[in-house]
Amino acid sequence: MKGPVSGEERGSMKDLINKVAVVTGAASGIGEGIAITAARRGANVVLADIAADRMGRVTQRLKDECGVRALEVPTDVSDPEAVEHLAEAAYAEFGAVHMLFNNAGFSRYGASWDMPMEDWKAVMDTDFYGCLYGIRAFVPRMIAAGEPGHIINTASLAGLVPTPRSAPYAAAKHALVGLSASLRYELEMEQIPIKVTVVCPGYIKTGILQRLGERISTATSDLDRKLIETVTAGCESGMDIEEAGRVILDGVANGQFWISPNGARFEQSIRDLHQNLYEEAF
Repeated sequence: MKGPVSGEERGSMKDLINKVAVVTGAASGIGEGIAITAARRGANVVLADIAADRMGRVTQRLKDECGVRALEVPTDVSDPEAVEHLAEAAYAEFGAVHMLFNNAGFSRYGASWDMPMEDWKAVMDTDFYGCLYGIRAFVPRMIAAGEPGHIINTASLAGLVPTPRSAPYAAAKHALVGLSASLRYELEMEQIPIKVTVVCPGYIKTGILQRLGERISTATSDLDRKLIETVTAGCESGMDIEEAGRVILDGVANGQFWISPNGARFEQSIRDLHQNLYEEAF
């Protein structure tokens, strides 16, 4: 996708010295990799996660290894008031936010028609609405500041291709891709110097491995058990979280809308899907 406003005209995140990055889901996985990479490049970091007990390890590492300022804000992104508090805390501490990484997310497994509605709601509330709450809490403040900024939404390759037995996750991630693209053009139409990126990772070695392992023993369907085993194996051999962080921050620095860490193995599937769409629909 190519917008009407050039990267040079709208600013960039090539130089992160003394910039401020807010990262949700920062206590582990891709969020941790993003936080570490941003700090190594000179950014101060606001870490947000529902797992407040796990953030301290990452925060201390940023301070010790990178010498940057780091703020922990325990946050349940499915709660709009909590996300508003996150924005208030970030601006109170640093006076500005230049990058917002809407990264928190999780999945549930089962048939679309059987999965409890509370599971559907829980996934949508975190994976989609959590990002929307972040946009609504931070973008107006970033616009008012008048500085170049960047919104980075972590979707998934499940936001581009079908993922049977995890429909809530696929629905949330497809919605997030659409939201990200729309937000991008809304900002460009008004010549606002805030860029948008959507991240669609392939398999990454994240904290999801432990959670998936726990779910194998409780899965009630052989299909779900096999799916979880496949995803677990993919993650075990996937990209390291710090490498994923570098890929993402490099893409942000280059002003990319699309970034897909370790997504190459799914390239043909995506090509086939869109070719099939073109041939059947048009």
